[in-house]
Amino acid sequence: MENQTTDVQVQQSSGTPAAPQKQKVKRSPIWFLPGFIAGIIVGVVVAGLCLSLISGGLITTSVVKKLASLSAMMDGYYYNYNEADTSNENRQENLYKGLVESLNDPYSVYYTQTEYKDLQESLSGSYSGIGAYLSTDKGTGYPCIAKVMDNSPAEKAGLKGGDVIVKIDGESTDGMDLDTVVSKVRGEDGTTVTLTVARSTEAEYLDIEVTRGTIETPEVTSKVLENDIGYLAIAEFDTVTTDQFQQNLQDLYDQNIRGLIIDLRDNPGGDVKVVTAVANELLPKGLVFYMKDVSGKETDYTADGRDEIRIPLVVLVNGNSASASEILTGAVQDSGIGVIVGTTTYGKGIVQTLGQLTDGSAVKLTTAAYFTRGGRSIQGTGITPDVEVEFDSDAYLKDGTDNQLEKAQEVVQGLIDGKTYPSALDQAESSTEDSTEAATESSTESESGQ
Repeated sequence: MENQTTDVQVQQSSGTPAAPQKQKVKRSPIWFLPGFIAGIIVGVVVAGLCLSLISGGLITTSVVKKLASLSAMMDGYYYNYNEADTSNENRQENLYKGLVESLNDPYSVYYTQTEYKDLQESLSGSYSGIGAYLSTDKGTGYPCIAKVMDNSPAEKAGLKGGDVIVKIDGESTDGMDLDTVVSKVRGEDGTTVTLTVARSTEAEYLDIEVTRGTIETPEVTSKVLENDIGYLAIAEFDTVTTDQFQQNLQDLYDQNIRGLIIDLRDNPGGDVKVVTAVANELLPKGLVFYMKDVSGKETDYTADGRDEIRIPLVVLVNGNSASASEILTGAVQDSGIGVIVGTTTYGKGIVQTLGQLTDGSAVKLTTAAYFTRGGRSIQGTGITPDVEVEFDSDAYLKDGTDNQLEKAQEVVQGLIDGKTYPSALDQAESSTEDSTEAATESSTESESGQ
């Protein structure tokens, strides 16, 4: 799961012990040289057995020879001072991981069989873990808690949205990809995991022990607010989301709501087919979004328009709304069927494809860029809301006041009463035109003065 960011700053830890210094041991050159040469010879022989499998590209004969030589040297001379797992199986798995990591793409990941199984469980709507949505902090690169599920082990232990995870069971998360973080946080029902977190309201790191439990994920929740305004929150777009969304939306319609708020705050995204199905329940006929792959091929995802929403709509977003949630947000904004309220979204405009390998492992690769219904790329920039309002965390911590939700209710009521709100798209276009006119005027004045 790829999730997002917070504004919490992580302090550098000064308590990390220095790496142990290796003692210098004098060895006779006569002892070392024959063994070293023998290792190289073994490597070359092993490499020779693989030559018939090489067809060029990344895995060339010289690469195979070098890998074999390195492996032979490690087998013969590496001193395992920290008792790490140096089995061939573990080293091979890390070799595959390293190959994918060489892309320098945080969204492309290699999964072992176990990790892939855990991923599939999480997408099914039921798994064993702590009950929190994880994300990546844009400013620091550390993993963070995007949102804590109600009545979850995470909530009971005292974790909060915005907590930045700096260690898991004492292991630093610096440089750790999000999928690895997720695999380490999850575990068998009844076991514990200790998260060391940085919290904006605390001067020191907090060590929070959480007892894992079975998590049933209600991805969609809903209720009716004052003045018959429906509220529907989508936590993530996974396999159970479509049915839950349709059921919750129908329940709200049955209660004769006059307007609807869809809350996508802290929604990290999910399956593009799922978000397309959700969008189909709201949008007029036409494009939801389209993807463009490495070859330039475009793939359209569309809505049939049969269930286009007929009541005022507001979509609530924040900086943790990413990927699939931005697809839905962009489609609503581009089609003009609703008003976007909150803060600028995360800005993830690329798509990953997950494929299973023959041995049960899997790889997730970035395979395409996506563009909104109106043809916008939001990679790295996000979607600017029509009505911007920063979240007042102090008020929320004090008495539970959600000022962004209150603003969303105000906007929906305004739409019900016939008020109109200018789109951020129109505002951006107007600003561009003003800048162009100003530049033209300045150029004319400059020419007149010559």
